[in-house]
Amino acid sequence: MVWTFTPWGYEIGTEEGGAIPPLIDSAQLAALTQGRFGPDTQGVDEVLAGVSAAIRAACGWHVAPSLPCRAALAGGDRVVSLPALLVTGIESVTERGQELGEGAYEWSQAGMLRRCQWKRWAPGYGSVLVEYEAGLPTAVAAELAVIAAQVASNSLVAPAGVRQESAGDVSITYNQTGNGVSGGVRLLDSDLAMLSRYRLERTWS
Repeated sequence: MVWTFTPWGYEIGTEEGGAIPPLIDSAQLAALTQGRFGPDTQGVDEVLAGVSAAIRAACGWHVAPSLPCRAALAGGDRVVSLPALLVTGIESVTERGQELGEGAYEWSQAGMLRRCQWKRWAPGYGSVLVEYEAGLPTAVAAELAVIAAQVASNSLVAPAGVRQESAGDVSITYNQTGNGVSGGVRLLDSDLAMLSRYRLERTWS
């Protein structure tokens, strides 16, 4: 496993040379679109990667699936906050280079990490290094998968830059991925509204 830095200020453990997995793969897209798009659709993997990146950028963290993560946090208080809405496990906690054992800290699934025995975390940026598991398991991310499939479908069905084509008496209007825009990966206002429950409000500890 190698640590891959993310735009959200922490690292994710991936296979060597591997990318962060997309929110849904082409087989899931086929199931969610009743076979309209799937593994044989041209450019589907690139679109799904773009959709995943757009959704994660809007949410401020990787969201799903549950993955090994590593974050360097600023101490100084009794509680620090991990950059996640759902933490499923803590692998290790290191304070100024010294690994802490059981009983030195406690954590919550909401990502709060508290120093025990009425102590405070050592002050300074990056003084607390945490390896943990975080992200929504696939089984509980059904709504997220539907949003990803919807955004991907809009992108795949709409030729880039073309809103309407006409030939004689026949006119075709394509789906729009934005106000007056066709093609590309874009999140509509309705998509952003649905994603609001998965958005991480950035806190600075």
